[in-house]
Amino acid sequence: MRVFFKAAVLCMPILFVLMDKPASAETLPAEPGSSPAANVQGAVLYEEDSSDPYGRRYAGSVIWRTETVSPGSGQPPELAISAEIEVPERKLAMTWSLRRNNDRTLPASHVVEIMLKLPADFPSGSVANVPGILMKPAELTRGVALAGIAVKVTGAYFMFGLSNNPPDKQRNLELLNDRGWVDLPMIYGNNRRAILAIEKGAAGTRVFDEVLAAWGQYQDVQQPGTSASPPK
Repeated sequence: MRVFFKAAVLCMPILFVLMDKPASAETLPAEPGSSPAANVQGAVLYEEDSSDPYGRRYAGSVIWRTETVSPGSGQPPELAISAEIEVPERKLAMTWSLRRNNDRTLPASHVVEIMLKLPADFPSGSVANVPGILMKPAELTRGVALAGIAVKVTGAYFMFGLSNNPPDKQRNLELLNDRGWVDLPMIYGNNRRAILAIEKGAAGTRVFDEVLAAWGQYQDVQQPGTSASPPK
């Protein structure tokens, strides 16, 4: 059975318009042994605000890196993708990770985990839901939803199981590989809506390239001599 996030839920059209395209964080070349600062890319939190028809925008940053995880008992460690996101003005921090699923009892090709850290005085109280993941080519373009299922595990811990249906898996991998931004729509505890836009940039692209190659899944994304064309 193919499972898709409904566009109406994922996009959650926020009742404000984006005024000016904000500048992304500077992209610096990250070489082996370089400092974490070399891997910093931009992140932007857009919040709905009933007192401001244009909403509110908060600049943030993301650090992309690879990490080694244990897929299960008796299985060798393998690479995963990790991102540390911070939005200082909102005192919001998030850990976003993507790993391949090797648990045959879980009907998912890959698993995304999101851990949120919010201050006790967070203005909207909490994050009630993160209903999906979208991929898009640029910050101010409309995203395309990944196919899968969203689960709230605890108050600050969310998981996404990406569909293991072969066409869905192919489509998801193409979007993850080719699109330069990740969108995370959120619903706050006070029912206000927000979107956290995360830039892959040069650093994130290197991380995705390395991990997908280690998984042996580049052939799933693009066959030699062909050009992958994700759905629009």
